Amino acid sequence: MFVLRFLRPPIYEDEEDTRLAHALHNIQFSLLVTALLVLPIVILIRETGSAWGLVGGLVILLFTIWLNHHGYVQVSSLLLVLLVLGVANFLVWSGQGIHDITSLVYALVLIIAGLLLGRKQYFIVLCLVILSVNFIIFAEINGWLSTTFGQLTDYSDMWIVSAILIAVGTTMRLLSDNLMNNLAKIRQIAGQQAHLILETRDQAEQLRILNRISLAMASGLDLEQVLIELYQQLKMSSLWTHSMLPWSIMKHT
Repeated sequence: MFVLRFLRPPIYEDEEDTRLAHALHNIQFSLLVTALLVLPIVILIRETGSAWGLVGGLVILLFTIWLNHHGYVQVSSLLLVLLVLGVANFLVWSGQGIHDITSLVYALVLIIAGLLLGRKQYFIVLCLVILSVNFIIFAEINGWLSTTFGQLTDYSDMWIVSAILIAVGTTMRLLSDNLMNNLAKIRQIAGQQAHLILETRDQAEQLRILNRISLAMASGLDLEQVLIELYQQLKMSSLWTHSMLPWSIMKHT
């Protein structure tokens, strides 16, 4: 039972919390599967430091999943983004610095943050990404981080990479805002359609009642008895209100 609950995305009363929890759940399990596939490979090639880093990341990732299933959706989202940022810094620092291919993980950080975080939190994460990248470049320039391409790194890289990250981050935020606005419009339209369906159902019920009354009058049946029967049916329907029926009918019930 616990495993099934763990594998399913949580559902909350608030529709927006449920949407965010579902998106968070999908991202968490995508990262979990990726980490579980990479971990054996890292162990086989005897990258001890990377293996321990992955194990620590898995523990934090499982903790974010637990938070998501216990109602702490916002906290879980922020912690997950910071976890991916930490993994990106670890991979770049233990690799070839800013020239390492794993630096692409910084783009993943911005994508995940754009899907899960609000605007204020997102730009805080963007600033953290820029600071992280600039620190790694600074470390390469000053010899704190020894890499194969260290001699190719200079201070101009800090400006270039920062400008690229700002452009990517701003674009991602605009796309995310547009997506959220479209989802809000879709939910509004769905609510309006549901209201129209209820109104149509009520109108159909009213027409059915009027049709029965007309048939009773045309066939010469006891109209008062027919109205009493309709009154009993209305008491169990969504159209029930005392004001809809004559007081003379209610006296017979």
